[in-house]
Amino acid sequence: MTGDSTDWSNLRALGDPCDLPSAIDEMMGAEDDDDADSAYWRIEGNAFFQRELYQAAEPTALVVSDRICDGCSTVHGLRCGFDLLVEIAHGFPAQSEQMLGDNTIDERCTKVICNHLPCFYRVAESCTDERVLQGVVDLSVRLEVDVARRRRLLETVSVRPPRSSFLISSVNDLRRSLSGKDCFLSAVSAHVRRKQMVAGAGAGEESSRTRTGGA
Repeated sequence: MTGDSTDWSNLRALGDPCDLPSAIDEMMGAEDDDDADSAYWRIEGNAFFQRELYQAAEPTALVVSDRICDGCSTVHGLRCGFDLLVEIAHGFPAQSEQMLGDNTIDERCTKVICNHLPCFYRVAESCTDERVLQGVVDLSVRLEVDVARRRRLLETVSVRPPRSSFLISSVNDLRRSLSGKDCFLSAVSAHVRRKQMVAGAGAGEESSRTRTGGA
């Protein structure tokens, strides 16, 4: 179980924030992609939805980042965990948060993720899963201000030439970021990429999103 001291019940969310700790636990410890993905959609649609961030997104980013770094998550959990962090890293305050005066939830979330980037780079050094590597690369392109660290990451992921078109695209973004050119991640969001990568999962994801979005 997640051992943080967050009072989830007092956090603003699109759904029930008290469901987030168990959803994170199930996602990070999942034994297959289907279970990890199912838990993922209990988080998106709750702490955030289509990159609109609610107050609960900040502790969610922290707990997921900590779980990635504790070394106890499954590869299925790591895949969805990094997908989730990429979505949050590209997020912006939900309208309801802005109406309450919280216009910096996105900045706080990215700060949490940035603080964990050194750990994520260590994950990349020991992991061969291309979806996990793609998540690390995407976060680095989005958030890493240290060019030397981005260059070292490029060297790390280039040891084994990427095979998937998604990782190749992300690595090209990373390479362009080192050339001084303007660089943006693919317009295809992480959850759309996931639908394309996991055969037959699209319909189930859409159904799950409908359930969580209506919470």
